[in-house]
This record gives sequence, C-alpha cells and structure tokens, in this order.
Amino acid sequence: GNVMRFYWERVEASRNFANKLWNASRFVLMHLEDGIGEYDEKDLEVEDRYILGAFGETLRQATKNLENKEIGLAAAEIYDFIWSKYCDWYIEMVKPRLYAEEDTPSKNAARGTLRRVLEGILTILHPFMPFITEEIYDVLRTDESMLISAPWPDEADFVTDPDASRAVDKLIETVTEIRNLRAQMNVGAKRRSDLYIVANDEVREDYKRTEGLLKALGFANEVRYLDADPEENDMLSIILSGAKIYLPLSDLVDIEEEKKRLEKEREKIQGEIKRAEGKLANKGFVDKAPAQVVEDERQKLAAYKEQIASLEESLAKLG
Repeated sequence: GNVMRFYWERVEASRNFANKLWNASRFVLMHLEDGIGEYDEKDLEVEDRYILGAFGETLRQATKNLENKEIGLAAAEIYDFIWSKYCDWYIEMVKPRLYAEEDTPSKNAARGTLRRVLEGILTILHPFMPFITEEIYDVLRTDESMLISAPWPDEADFVTDPDASRAVDKLIETVTEIRNLRAQMNVGAKRRSDLYIVANDEVREDYKRTEGLLKALGFANEVRYLDADPEENDMLSIILSGAKIYLPLSDLVDIEEEKKRLEKEREKIQGEIKRAEGKLANKGFVDKAPAQVVEDERQKLAAYKEQIASLEESLAKLG
C-alpha cells in the first residue's frame, strides 16, 4: 500500500539479486548431479546446523511479517538471508567438503543441506519472484509438482541450534575483521599467516568448533590459543567481544619492502599537500576561482592529510 518512487538503481539491484539466486542455484544443482543429497542428521557439521537454524529464524520472521501485512519487511528478511548468509557465507563454507574427491557422510550432509535450504528459499521467495523461482524449482524437483502449489515450509523442521549459531556468528565476525585488516595492508590472497587467539573459555571452544573454517576463510596456516597477550611487538591485533586475534606482521608483508612502498607513497602525498596548500594560499586563486573549485581544492587537501595520517600509522606499526 505504500507509494514508492521509481529508481533505476532499485531495478539494477533487483537484477543483481536475481543473478545471485540463479548462480547460487546452478552451483547447488551442479553438486546434486550424483545424488539428491540424502543425509543423516548426525553427520551435519556446525555450519550446516547454523544455516538450517538461520533459515528457520528467517522463515519465522517472514511469516510473521506477511501475516501482519508487512510485505516490505518480509521481503527484506528473505533478501538478506539469501544474499549474505546462504550465498556469501554458507556456500563458501561448504566448498572444501563439496570438492573433496571421496563421497563422505559429511559431503552428503553438505549437499543435502544446500538442497533443503534452497527448496525453502524458493518456496518463501515465490510470492515475490514467481517466475524465476518456479523455473529453478522445475529443475530441482524430483516429481511433477509445481512450486505454486507447494506447502509453506513448516517452522518445526528448522530448529535453531544456539551453540552452532553462536560459533558461526563469531567465525563470520572474525573472518570479516581479518579480511578488512588484510585489505588495509594490501595483503594478497596467496599470503597466509598464523593466528594467535586469546579468548575466554566459551569463545575458545567456539573457535575450536569452527577452526577448519577459520583457517580456510581467514587465510591462516595455524591457529594457536594463548592464555595471555603475546610479548612480541610485531603483531597486528583485532579486538572482538570475548577475544583478541593477533597476526604476525612478518607473515603478512615483507617489512622492508612495505616500508619503502609506504615511504614512497607518503612522499607523493606530501607533494600533493604542498601543491594544494600553495594554491589555497594564493589570494588570486581564492578570490577569482569559482567557489565550488576552491571548495573542491579544500576537500582534496583534507583528504590528503587523512591519507598522510593513515600512512604514518602504518609506518609506525612496521617499526
């Protein structure tokens, strides 16, 4: 019932979402060719229990929103779950199991979970995107049924596992921070490092449950648990709730080469600062140039100074 403006950006975002769903479905179907994904509940890994519980929570929230005629909220719940939790995280988590050469119970559990959650996704997304969901379901189904007549998923079939949810949420938070730190340091994907973790007992146990995933997604060689902060100075730290993560700087970069690169960049930015300050100190420029041009120059100068501060901080970390 809301009046909404038309935005091309919204159309493009919806197209991107449709592509995301289509590609994720193709990936799942590719790994179901040798079987439909039958599995035993006892073979589920922590990430499987996490995504099943996360879908159950999404199902409950979306159902409640639809019953209250809050269509936009229901769509947002489903969208966020599909894009982030299922596509960006769960599919990445299970890839090592799917690409394993042997058919193990764990591999079948990954297949089955992918299929089970995808079926649930298609069902609750169908009222919003009927055509693409019906097309995917037509390939996924094992009988002649149609998605439009399929029953709404039963919430009782997707029970949340609090321990798995907590452990994987902590894993996602940690991996996100590690990736952000590596991006700031311009560390390539091929370069791996050890991880040192100082955490309380509960968080330490959560990390141990997801240690294999932490190594794979966090570019780690080894994960080591400490009772106190390391004494070494050449460590980069990440502070999280209940835990501190330390990465040896020497594992991430060639310190001397990185120093040279940063010093060269600092020299370049200092030259830009000198140029901008000289321009703004020129009364003729300030008085005669259009106001927007002068303001743009001031903004450039402020940005250069921020870059210098960041470079100085990075150089200080290198010693």
